[in-house]
Amino acid sequence: MRLHLIILFSTFYLSIFSQTTELIDGLNRPTGLAMHDNQLYFAEINSHRISKINLMENDTVATEIIGGLLSPTALAIDGGKLYFAELGWGKVSMIDLSDPELKAIELIRDLKSPTSILIHEDALFVAELDGNQISKIDLTDSVFTTEIIAENLRQPSGLAIYKNQLFFNENNGGFLSKIDLADSTFTPQQVLSSLGSLQGMAVSENDLYLAGFGGNRIFKMDLRDSILTAEIYVNEIGRPYNMVTVDNYLYFTDFDGNRISKIEINPPTTTFKIKKEQVIVYPNPAFDFIIIENELDPNGWIFDLNGKAIKQFSTPNISLKGISQGTYFLKLKNGKVSKFVVL
Repeated sequence: MRLHLIILFSTFYLSIFSQTTELIDGLNRPTGLAMHDNQLYFAEINSHRISKINLMENDTVATEIIGGLLSPTALAIDGGKLYFAELGWGKVSMIDLSDPELKAIELIRDLKSPTSILIHEDALFVAELDGNQISKIDLTDSVFTTEIIAENLRQPSGLAIYKNQLFFNENNGGFLSKIDLADSTFTPQQVLSSLGSLQGMAVSENDLYLAGFGGNRIFKMDLRDSILTAEIYVNEIGRPYNMVTVDNYLYFTDFDGNRISKIEINPPTTTFKIKKEQVIVYPNPAFDFIIIENELDPNGWIFDLNGKAIKQFSTPNISLKGISQGTYFLKLKNGKVSKFVVL
């Protein structure tokens, strides 16, 4: 029997760390994402291909890896091998990225609309949208077969692992659900409701990010909380389809915007030793705003006294809305620092 644990949905809007940087545009309905050796791999469902961009190069030109696919939707990389799902053929294949020919090897077919895949401990998990189920494939087997670990779901998509908990979306109902992989019964539990149409998801440290495909937004959840809530992390960004986290960045595909973008997600921390003010900030003390004077590049961060970044800015006029009373440091990207007080 399914356990229904529905937690109140929070509509709190986060403004910190929500600035996006576009990496590449002009794509054709980008879907799946995966990262390997500073190469970002992505699928284009309407161009029927998988390509990559080199994140170490300033000019992000796409290089095609394989074409002639039928609606590729999901990617995963493990051990230098690229796994991908084709929605049209209902199958999952693999490419050894060390193979100069980059030949695709079919692993399994007859899946029912595979929309998301994930690799965890030598197992490949597949969310089958039209099959209303999640399947598991043991990659150590000589002959691959599927094991259904959850069925009678509501159009599952999106997969992520956190401490042996397999999270997934149920699009018909707007649920976020999970399965404890340590429990042999694999009983699904509903974690949140009223999230709308979701697609991909990704974990970074203790945070779960969700692609709000139907609401043009990205949600964020702190998985350490005893009562889980979803906060709108980025709003009005097209239709995010899939995502992957690497270091301090969240990369995501924008299905309608035909582009791939990134967001810096983990705030930096720092310490300060100020002998004199290096940048002029006024008014100081301040109430609702501060202004940076005579700086050509007014980009940087506001830090609290613990050295934790609480706000990023890119203009000389900085709103202090949501910042509590106290003493703060302002640090520009050029290294200049100032201290100010909020009343």
